[in-house]
Parts: sequence; structure tokens; C-alpha cells
Amino acid sequence: MSDRSSNIPTAGEKSSKVKLLVCAPSNAAIDEVCKRLMNGVPSSNGGRHNPIIVRIGIDSSVNIAVKDISLDSLVEARVNSETSAKNGGGGYYARIQAELDDVKQAIRLKQDELKDVQGHDEKRKTVENEYHTLITRRTQLGQQSSKAKDAARDATRHLEGARRAARDAVLNEADIICATLSSAGQDSLAPYTFETVIIDEAAQAIEMSCLIPLKYGCKRCIMVGGERSPQTVNQSDRSIQTPISCHRRPSVAMQNACTTTRVSSSESPSRIRRMYSCSGECLCERLELLLKILSIQYRMHPNISELPSKVFYNGHLKDGPDMARNTAALWHARNVYGPYRFFNVEGIEMKAGTSTKNPQEALVAVELYRRLEADFGSKVNLALRIGVITMYKEQLWEMKRKFTDAFGPVILEKIE
Repeated sequence: MSDRSSNIPTAGEKSSKVKLLVCAPSNAAIDEVCKRLMNGVPSSNGGRHNPIIVRIGIDSSVNIAVKDISLDSLVEARVNSETSAKNGGGGYYARIQAELDDVKQAIRLKQDELKDVQGHDEKRKTVENEYHTLITRRTQLGQQSSKAKDAARDATRHLEGARRAARDAVLNEADIICATLSSAGQDSLAPYTFETVIIDEAAQAIEMSCLIPLKYGCKRCIMVGGERSPQTVNQSDRSIQTPISCHRRPSVAMQNACTTTRVSSSESPSRIRRMYSCSGECLCERLELLLKILSIQYRMHPNISELPSKVFYNGHLKDGPDMARNTAALWHARNVYGPYRFFNVEGIEMKAGTSTKNPQEALVAVELYRRLEADFGSKVNLALRIGVITMYKEQLWEMKRKFTDAFGPVILEKIE
């Protein structure tokens, strides 16, 4: 899969840290993985382990909620810290980073506190609100850190040597490196070997792009994705072909890969299943790959999971224990803000260049937010807990304009 040399330590040289490479097809998908990893992962003793995470990619494409773990941000923080130490000063950027570190520590302590109050509903709700407030503060500090980082970078452009050293140090210390499939091929990762590669939302990926993270000689490749998930629209006829030749022995890297996928049986070929089939012969059988179904979901309210379970998974998708209670929110008490609702908006779609917008729908979104803030804003911190999704770029700009007109520019830092 690759002609690069392995990063094998010589005699007396310390072995490099074992790392996990996590990839996804899009920035949004990998940022969502990062958000969850930042909150810690379950440990064997029932607690939570907080690994060192680094998000690789173009800084402008990284979600603001995970900016503080982006490679560029971590490098600038390290360079600025070292420069400030030499100069005997702190600086605005250093102060923000110090407060950010304090908030992260407080989040870890609050996670332990949440574990202790399970079974005490009133205490749990209080601690959860405090926890969400800390998460919001972490994101706000990440925004400030991003702006201060740009200013600090302009002031330290002459420190390129220190910046390269900081980049190497940050990557060496990382436990988990997260990247889009395309970003996984960048040169900064070339010196490293990843024994395990995880590809999330694999059913949405173009087959050939899944080969990029495999160039690091992984022994295990775990592909996660719903086989019946909607397919991406940029599928080409060429991508339907399996990425491995039917007529040749599979490469050593793929023979050593153990692939686990979250799928269900289906008559229509998904992107994952196409990767397993070639001229009628099952690639799983040829490479002795493992196919596993994960049928319990721990994310959605039962009112939401009911539809995909019936329509897409033949009723096999089950809810985890107490999901109705675990996903309950204060605003669910109001009928208009239940777990999910549909609103019939009598708007008019308008073409704007190659995109589309609907001003009436944008105004409805504004009014829904206004009412939500009025009814519950004094009871719970809603900052960065509300997201607005649209399929069209022009509608995104229309919504930003309408929200800014109604609440001022600061609103764009409070909702996604």
C-alpha cells in the first residue's frame, strides 16, 4: 500500500507512542467524533479516561467547538508559551490558554461528580447544568483562543523552526489523531505508524478515499457505518468498483486488516457492501474479515429512533436502557418543543445563483429560537446547544443574515 519506510526505533532510541487514527469522510463528521472524545471515553474501572486528541486539517474548516485541539491551535499555544517564558511575560493568548486548561480540568472533575450522583435525579440535573455551562465556557474560550492564535501567529512568523519542533512534539504526544479521509494523507503524519485505523460514517465515503489511511500499515481497520444510511450524492460509476482488483491477490496491508462494520442485511448494495463484493465473491470471505451488527443505540430519544428502526432496520434497532430519561430536556414539556416536530411553512423557494433560499423558513427559525430563549433561557444556558441545519449554502447565508438582524452578530457565536 505504501513504499515509505517504517518508523522503527534504533538501539537506545525510545519507541514512539502507540496511536489511534480516526477518520471520517467530512469535516462535520470527524468534528462530531472529536466532540465526544473530548468529553472522555469509558475506562475499564467505570470512570472516564481523557486521551490526548489532535485534530488534523485546515484550521478554517474545523468546528469552533474543537478548535482548541486542532493541530494549528496546539502548535501556536506551545510556541507562544515557550516564547512568553523566554521573554518573562504572559500575553493575552497565554492567559486564555491557561483559563482553558483550568476549564478542562474542571470538566474532568465534573465528570467524576456526575458518576457519583447517578440515581439522584435532582442532584444529577444540577450537576448536568453545571457541566454544560463548563462545556459552553470551553467552547467560548476556544473561540477567543482561535482569534488570539491568529494574532500571535502574525507576531511570531519568524519562529518557523520553533513551530516545526512544536508540531512534531504535539503529534508525538497524541493518543488519538482525528482527520478527514483526505487529510489523513498529509505529510505531517508520514513518520508515524498506526496499528489501528477507525473510519466512521464509512457508508458515506467514496471507496478509494478509504485507502488513504491504510497507507500507514495498520493491522486493524474498523469501519463503522449504517448500511442503510442515505448515500452521498457525489457517487460516480467508477466508485462502484471495489478498490481491490478482483484478479490479483489482495495487498498485505489489507490481508492483515480486520474490518468491523455496523450494518444490517440489505438487498440493495450500499457503499460498505460494495467494498466487500467483487464478481460475486464475498471479499469478507476472501480476507476473513469480521462483520458485526451493533443494534443498540445510545444517542436518540425513543421518539426519534422509532422511525429509522422501522423504516431502515426492520425493527432491529433497539434503544439503550433509560434512553427516554437520559435524553429528556426541560423544553420537552412544551408540545411545540418535543423530541421532534414538523412545521409546515408556506414559504417560497428562490434561486440564488446555483443555490436556493427560502426567506420565510429562515424567519420561522428565528422566531422558534426567540420563543425558546424567552421560555427557557432563564432556566438553562442555551448557548451552543442549538443547531440550525440546511442543505443549501445560500439558505445558510440567509439564516445568518436573519439571525444577525434579529439578535446582533453575537448570536452567531451562540448557535451553530
